[in-house]
Amino acid sequence: MRKLIVSCLVMFLCISTYAQKILNDSTPVIGVATSEYDDITIGKNFNSHYDGSSSIMYDDESKSISKGTKLIITGIKKNMNAEYYEIGCKGDLYFIPKSNVSFINNTNYYTEFESLDKTEYERLRDKYILYVQIYHKSVLDKIEDKLNSYAPFGLTMIKSKIFDVSEYTGGTGFEFEAYNPTKKVIKYISLNIIGLNSVGDPVISRGKTIQTVKCIGPIQSHDSGFYSFDYVWLSDLVESYKVSSITVTYMDKSIKTIKNIKSISFPRELYNYIDK
Repeated sequence: MRKLIVSCLVMFLCISTYAQKILNDSTPVIGVATSEYDDITIGKNFNSHYDGSSSIMYDDESKSISKGTKLIITGIKKNMNAEYYEIGCKGDLYFIPKSNVSFINNTNYYTEFESLDKTEYERLRDKYILYVQIYHKSVLDKIEDKLNSYAPFGLTMIKSKIFDVSEYTGGTGFEFEAYNPTKKVIKYISLNIIGLNSVGDPVISRGKTIQTVKCIGPIQSHDSGFYSFDYVWLSDLVESYKVSSITVTYMDKSIKTIKNIKSISFPRELYNYIDK
């Protein structure tokens, strides 16, 4: 039964054409976070000093979610005459302004919730909260399984990105986060990186097109390490990049060279789930 519920939730969250019917305990209400900005602030509790005009409507337990995030709606709430949906986010409950939630069929689910008597509302809310918890557990299990699946490759590249070092100097930096899916301890990680300009051509820096950065461990088994390097390129022309190869040296002196970087890249959607 639990596997069936998880499968249904995944289907509801992934298929954008899903048309919802009415409020019932077998069909979770799925909305989409909408905003003119990339991120939307949600909160567990309302700021006691919030008067409706301040932008700080939540207390310190607020967080942000990305525009387009699928949401499981668990209930509704009014605060300072403003209307909010209660939503599930990573196993916890938060509030989001009604205006920041849309539905595929344009149904006003706030009104649907409002029309329920107290007993039915609480019954459905309990059921929807259960969906939130089950879905959260299923995603965590998926993340763990995915991380473990990289063990034969010797490394997981959790994320990487370039950044502008300073507005006053010409320089581009590089950030890298790795996870050790093996039973060994990682001693060093060396990355060969090619910076690309706006038309996709390699950027030459220090007389080279390939720049090498070295991450110093140790990174224990099933642990992660984060590294940041300033001025990898002495130029602001770098608009994108590609990692051409990675060499991993373990404490037992064994070495693994990885050229198929895609094979060790952690899915962005899973990273976003644990990062936000």
